[in-house]
Amino acid sequence: MRLPDTLSVTTSAIDEPHRRRRGNALSSVFRKDALWHPFAMKPRVLITGINGKIGQAIVAAKHDDWDIVGMDVAVSEVSIFPFPVFAADISDWDAVDRVFDEIGKVEYVIHLAAIASSRASWDEVLRHNIIGTRHVYERAKNAGVRRIVFASSWHVVGGYHLHGGESPAITVVDSVRPDGDYATSKAFGEALARQYYELHGVESICLRIGNVEANDQPRDTHAERIWLSHRDLIQLVELSVSSDIPFGIYFAISANAGRFLDLSNAERDLGYRPQDDAGRLTTD
Repeated sequence: MRLPDTLSVTTSAIDEPHRRRRGNALSSVFRKDALWHPFAMKPRVLITGINGKIGQAIVAAKHDDWDIVGMDVAVSEVSIFPFPVFAADISDWDAVDRVFDEIGKVEYVIHLAAIASSRASWDEVLRHNIIGTRHVYERAKNAGVRRIVFASSWHVVGGYHLHGGESPAITVVDSVRPDGDYATSKAFGEALARQYYELHGVESICLRIGNVEANDQPRDTHAERIWLSHRDLIQLVELSVSSDIPFGIYFAISANAGRFLDLSNAERDLGYRPQDDAGRLTTD
């Protein structure tokens, strides 16, 4: 089978032979300290970087529907979550390995853990976003994880706007143009996700996330164009977990009037229907 000419190509024709339909998750009574067993009725989901704003938004929406376990570099003795959260620095292989051993069987990983700053130093990016992401993928592969939802970033194409001016809507088939070390680390993560799918069959959906804020408001005028509301974030994560697309890369923003990132493949492949528009926050 001929591979796509660009990393970010996601076409149904290429991946059609590998598709498989998934049943709807059933609900069950929450078990705080239970590990996965063959009769578990909720999908078991590991969320790395769970203490961040995206992790907390996902937990708030999905803790009743998923059997969630968490991993984060810093874990409080008094957890804010009603389920186990394990302390691990993802740049430390032994720590990641130990967590996977402790939690047992996991069907899905939502990989959020990263140094999430475009101003991060190269050493930080290398340790956490590159080496750490490789650790998560390798250990997930060893554990038989079905699918990983990888938190990429719109910054992988941020270079299109570095020098001012406007460009046509950027699609996932356009070449990556990272705007810094952080962005390059996310492009690496997308390539790694494709590698693990091709070599090991570990499915991945890579979401190039725009601006998400804890208060669910865009942080400034520029961010209104790349804003992703909590409601649309949850929709995309749910679709990424349940989709029959085995590998894909998608921009993750809301239906903002001034957006310059193309959502058509997310709408076509995943059935994404964004509900929010940052422009309405200031006009309504």
